[in-house]
Amino acid sequence: MIRFAGARRIHEALRNRVGTYSNTSKRDARWLNEKFPRLPFNPSRPATFTHVNLVRTLIIEANPLKNGDGMDFCHAVMASTFASFAALDKHWKCRIEGFPRPNGLARIYSGTELAAMVADIEAWASPN
Repeated sequence: MIRFAGARRIHEALRNRVGTYSNTSKRDARWLNEKFPRLPFNPSRPATFTHVNLVRTLIIEANPLKNGDGMDFCHAVMASTFASFAALDKHWKCRIEGFPRPNGLARIYSGTELAAMVADIEAWASPN
């Protein structure tokens, strides 16, 4: 259950938009590549790269979004685009890792990889 009205509105907007896009894509096979092409990474527009490829992935998956996915979507876009390291749940990690490479996105970790994330951050921050 989504507790905050803002989070609920974000979830509903994403669910409705992706549902509409998915239905349109099923009716017209060319639509997806015209409206949401698989973008290559552009360092001057990293958030566009992440946003478009993530929406495209959700359309292709055509799975109903779960409660909280609106906020998870926002977190995935912002964290993977603007951080060096990020923790996402395994489904969002897999989605981000499916993007075209090379790209300048953060190294993504799931819950089972948090010890590795801490070690990588410490190694990155080490002056040696």
